[in-house]
Amino acid sequence: MIIGTVGRTLQHDLERLTDFGDTAVLLPLSLVFFIWLLATHRAATALTWLLIVVACNFVIGALKLYFLSCPAGDILRSPSGHTGLGILVYGSITLVLAASTRGRWLRRLIVALGTALVVLIAVSRLILHKHSPVEIAIGAAIGGISLAAFVALYRPASGRRRSVFVLAVIALAVAVLFHGEQVKAEGYLRYLGWRLGLGGEACQYG
Repeated sequence: MIIGTVGRTLQHDLERLTDFGDTAVLLPLSLVFFIWLLATHRAATALTWLLIVVACNFVIGALKLYFLSCPAGDILRSPSGHTGLGILVYGSITLVLAASTRGRWLRRLIVALGTALVVLIAVSRLILHKHSPVEIAIGAAIGGISLAAFVALYRPASGRRRSVFVLAVIALAVAVLFHGEQVKAEGYLRYLGWRLGLGGEACQYG
């Protein structure tokens, strides 16, 4: 009975954790971050980040659309959007927070916390059997490439430390506000795949 109770508690905690990677949380956070970039940086920086977000979502969505209709066995049915978009959004916010921090140890702490969050979200998807290791790896690769593109292009704005604090507060409030909400897009993607004629003989492997 004790083991069962601990197991249920752990599952509940993992479900609460994994919800921070849901589209219902990440899309509002993306909007907040885009508006912040637009207000504190050059418009080109904000628009570039928006383009990266759109591209990341498009690639993950396209892969989900295909593999939901044409699964490659149990190992690949739906690449992890929680992992991919989570790496991009939380990674980008972590980047600007760390870049605006003077103290080396505080900067390292921010990076460690941001990294831990995205890693724990990915691990929670695996433990909860929401995704296979391959699906998580694909999501992580897409998110990692997207984040790397933003890191390569981002240049911190001078004299914006106060605005970064505002970003952190608003981002935290938005994450808490939308936590628990869910966007169940896979059903729509399956329907779209059917409408597009995917599945059956349209699936080609090898």
